[in-house]
Amino acid sequence: MPKWAMTTIGNCLERNSLNKFPKLLRRDYKMSGNYPVIDQGQSLIGGWTDDDSGLISKNLPVIIFGDHTRALKYIDFPFVRGADGTQVLKPKVGIEPLYFYYACRAINLSSRGYSRHFKIFKEKKIPLPPLSEQKRIVAGLNKKMAAAEKARAATLERVEAIQALSAAFLREIFSFDDGKLPQDWRWAQLGDVCKIVGGTTPSTLVPDYWDGDINWVTPSDLGKLEGSEIQTSSRKITRKALEETKLQILPVGTVVLSSRAPIGHLGIARIPFCTNQGCKSFIPSPKIETDYLYYGLKFYVPDFERLGSGATFKEISKTKLNKFEIPLPPLSEQKRIVVDLNKKMTAVEKARDAAEAESEATHALPAAFLREAFGGAL
Repeated sequence: MPKWAMTTIGNCLERNSLNKFPKLLRRDYKMSGNYPVIDQGQSLIGGWTDDDSGLISKNLPVIIFGDHTRALKYIDFPFVRGADGTQVLKPKVGIEPLYFYYACRAINLSSRGYSRHFKIFKEKKIPLPPLSEQKRIVAGLNKKMAAAEKARAATLERVEAIQALSAAFLREIFSFDDGKLPQDWRWAQLGDVCKIVGGTTPSTLVPDYWDGDINWVTPSDLGKLEGSEIQTSSRKITRKALEETKLQILPVGTVVLSSRAPIGHLGIARIPFCTNQGCKSFIPSPKIETDYLYYGLKFYVPDFERLGSGATFKEISKTKLNKFEIPLPPLSEQKRIVVDLNKKMTAVEKARDAAEAESEATHALPAAFLREAFGGAL
């Protein structure tokens, strides 16, 4: 990089009255409206409004800096400034706004939590080449950023397509729109092929109930699973809690469903455990293979969500789950289906991991391009 002059962010800014425009409080954001609300959040547009009293439509483009979040946005369209901490920056004449934006993005500004960052940000330095060179850099970065965005969108589409494969494989097995099943298959109520058990939460006011050695699974644990297997729990209870709250230790091979909002997280227990009241546990009978039960429940999650009810939060009851019907083939066919599905799902997981790694790589491209453009000057 040539020996360009270095100057602070603060020295690049002209005094402007844009920060004096009325701000829109978050509680007044709408889902739709005539004007976009730009705030310090990570999303480009925070909300919408029909109130034009704070509309900024002149002296554009500007750069938005999130005083608390450190978010940076290049805004070249009319907008309303939202919430606290949204700084509107206008570079001086002779500084290409998009160059200034890219240079600001290249700065490594450490997080101070929810403290304000603008005072520190203003003291950071950026290189300031001649205007013609600024425009040349911007033209090159624009092309690279557009290519990076195209690559990122393509990888996201690939991830979504791979994720859709799992649902397609399950539809092949469990979807019977006309209700007619293959020979030797039957419709079976869940309560007929497994025992469904609820859970509870020991009192948090009794210290002797907690930090024991008995796994206590919650919907949060299920939501954090990377695969299907439950190997541990974030919290554990004591034998005293188990006895005094009449919780039941459930066996390895039990399938667990988060039955309270969010309904649908699933796991197969590879450890003895008990649960809180947000879970329903399915102990398979000899009539049904554990993995077949797991895949069947996974396929019917949308139905469980629709069947959920409650004023405060949605929950699917044990009664409804007991009566819920799934297609049930003979055990030999269940085993064949499970072997086939396990192979397919493993392949999907590998493909998804590869696609997500590629997506992360494309997500990192803009930062790499900025480092390349500004070298070690920042």
